[in-house]
Amino acid sequence: MESATSSYGLLRKLSAGLQATLLLACLFVSVSLLWWSTAIPDSAARQVASAIATGLLVSASFGIAQAYVTGRASTELLRSAVVGEVSSSLAALNKSYFPTHEFQPSPRPDPEFNVTINHDLGNSSVVWFQGGSGQYAAARLLLNRGVNLQVNIILPDPRAEGSLDGRADYSYRHNLYREASIEQIRQVTMNNLSMGIVGLFEARDKCSDIRIVLTPMPSLDRYEIFRDAIWVTLFSDNGTGMKFPRTLRFESSSVIYRIQEAECLQTKNSPRARVIELPPRMSTETKVGIYNAVFGAQMSDDEYLERRSRFLKFADEVIKSYGPHTR
Repeated sequence: MESATSSYGLLRKLSAGLQATLLLACLFVSVSLLWWSTAIPDSAARQVASAIATGLLVSASFGIAQAYVTGRASTELLRSAVVGEVSSSLAALNKSYFPTHEFQPSPRPDPEFNVTINHDLGNSSVVWFQGGSGQYAAARLLLNRGVNLQVNIILPDPRAEGSLDGRADYSYRHNLYREASIEQIRQVTMNNLSMGIVGLFEARDKCSDIRIVLTPMPSLDRYEIFRDAIWVTLFSDNGTGMKFPRTLRFESSSVIYRIQEAECLQTKNSPRARVIELPPRMSTETKVGIYNAVFGAQMSDDEYLERRSRFLKFADEVIKSYGPHTR
């Protein structure tokens, strides 16, 4: 933009210089002819010289007026071009670095948040999720009507030491569970992850496929990547003190979208990650086997069915909190 503006300005200056030189020459010639015509006696030559001088003078005057008007028009055109270019550059900058939506910390789900994120989910064929438990994402997937939806869920590996400490520390620092010790909060965090895994089993029939990626080094912040946007929930934002921290939505053309999409792919392909693809039409026995492989546990079918019942009750409460627009 700067190069084009500079070139245009240089050409404009050269054009104005040539116009000024030509007009000055016309004025000089016309004045010289008028002076010469007064110095010669009355004759045809005097009349011709006077007529030519008068014509040149009128032409020079008209040229000056035209150059002034053209110069003003060129200036306005240049200003409009620069303003338009700057406006488009700022718009592109806003899309690259600034969020389209910002949701403030809240102790309970925000209906507007859920309406907007469910709209993004409905327009997507591929979804990436990176978070601490995935229980709310699993509940949201129960509402999915896109049969071709491919879901990639990145969660902490419960068999890796310290993988859940970040989320547990957030809950402890912000006193989300009053009078609970850090060990009790760690257990709650593990139970939330368990709820998320069970919920993903229930959501499997709502999607084309679900892939669970278990990583020993999870991100503290939550990222949800859709076709048109990325949602960033800032558990790393100190001072919020709420169960649902501040969340930002960025467009798919943003820098953070490209960065996090690449990071999710890198996490999935890491040799330290465990990748589990959920098969379609899973029996209870299959679900229990996968659950035990995830957690390194020995859960019975009855214990699994009890956890499934708890998740479905949780999901029903979550969906009701979304409001009528999301059901």
